Amino acid sequence: MAVMEPTSAASIKPNDEDEALAREGLETLAGEGKLRRAAHQFPVSFKNTSLPRIRRAPHTPFIEYRRVIEVRHDSWDNPETIRYFVEKNVAFCNIGPAVDRPLT
Repeated sequence: MAVMEPTSAASIKPNDEDEALAREGLETLAGEGKLRRAAHQFPVSFKNTSLPRIRRAPHTPFIEYRRVIEVRHDSWDNPETIRYFVEKNVAFCNIGPAVDRPLT
């Protein structure tokens, strides 16, 4: 039986081989016209205080693909964040609480 260990942004340490394997899979899907967007999923511990770090990131894996950022914390639901992702042509998904106001 497989044992599932809890994970977090701190415990997951992808390496160059992981990135190469993921890139190979994405390139195969893209080459066949089956890749709409590459999803970047983050844990609930990834709060909007991380946006400045995202803006300064010198290397964003898979930046050549259209992307969707999926977060799980309601601190991301604000006009500044939405505007930033729109400017970068990045789709935004938050599985946090429903928002009862327009995100414009």
